[in-house]
Amino acid sequence: MHNTVWGKLVQGILEAASSANFNVEALLAAIELDSSVLENADVRVPQEKLFALWQELINSSGEESIGLYLAEFARPANFDVIGYVYASSLNFGEGLSRLARYSRLFSEDRECTLETNEKLARYTYSVPSSYMAFPAYYQWNSANIILQGRRITGRNLIPQEVGFQCQQPSDLSAYRRLFRAPLKFEQPVN
Repeated sequence: MHNTVWGKLVQGILEAASSANFNVEALLAAIELDSSVLENADVRVPQEKLFALWQELINSSGEESIGLYLAEFARPANFDVIGYVYASSLNFGEGLSRLARYSRLFSEDRECTLETNEKLARYTYSVPSSYMAFPAYYQWNSANIILQGRRITGRNLIPQEVGFQCQQPSDLSAYRRLFRAPLKFEQPVN
């Protein structure tokens, strides 16, 4: 059985790409995916198409940190029902709890946890090693958690630390600008 991702995840990435002036039709053609497939709210897309999309975005932009860049164009509506649930939460903690609860809609093999105490929340997600070659996926997910949290709360949320399963890139400037927090790479979870 091949792993799949929620079509709305792919559509959300494409909507952000369109907002960033990428040619969505060219992206879809490059990964051999018909846009009509994404019109079905329940469609599952082969994981390989998601990876091909990230690779095509990197190729067409020349930007290693494309996931961070595109996350700045994403809005809760790009994530369909999960975006609505996150945006309508009473607070950031409840939003994170809902993300963890429904995260398997995005990807069947994604494991999320939320641990909280009075002062700290630790949201983690882990994915199999097959994702390691696509750091844009980690960038996109982690950046959206923080950026959407900032939009929803109207506060300048700055994490105490941000960790990634992938290897450290050569240029950390985009990571530092977006997260404004200590960064760690090659971690057991994101």
